[in-house]
Formats: sequence, structure tokens, C-alpha cells
Amino acid sequence: MRSYVLATDLHSHLEDLSTSLVQMIDSVNALSLAPATNGSASFGGDDPMVQISQILNSHLESLQWIDGAVREIEGKVGEVERRVRDAGLGNSFGNGGTKQRGFGLPR
Repeated sequence: MRSYVLATDLHSHLEDLSTSLVQMIDSVNALSLAPATNGSASFGGDDPMVQISQILNSHLESLQWIDGAVREIEGKVGEVERRVRDAGLGNSFGNGGTKQRGFGLPR
């Protein structure tokens, strides 16, 4: 259940990241297409570089959160693999191409 919650959180953060990237690309495109005579007219007086910096900082925070979530999931997967190995069912992981069996189920 916890993995599902982490996966949905990860999906939500990735969607936010995607939306932010689209906004950043649109802003950069607007900057490159805007006339150079009035630098602050198209952004309501805000410096576009500050806006880009804020977007990139939020992306960095999202990527750091994703990295932490991935590390947490990797740790949990490692714990599950260890428990499976300790239970004597470890032959189903990385057995070099031999026939795998289900977890205690005959095939």
C-alpha cells in the first residue's frame, strides 16, 4: 500500500514537473520572440531570468524529492528481497537463467 502511495505521489510530482517545463518553455519562447525594446512589458515588470530561476529551483526540488522517493523504494525492495531470500525462496531472483518457480506454487 505504501508503494502505491509513493507511486501516486511520484506521478503527481512528475505531472507538476511536466507542467512547469511547458510553462518555462513557453516563457523562453515568448522572450525570444518578444521585441527587445521593452524588457519587462510581457511579464508584468518581473525579470524573466528571476522567473526562470524560480522554475528551475522548483524543478530541482521536485527532482530531489523523486530521488529520495526512489531511494526509499529501492530500500524497501531490497528489504523484500532479503526477506524472500531468508524465507528460502531466493532462487527466483537473479538465478542466471535457470527455470524460475512461483513463490511456493508448483508449476
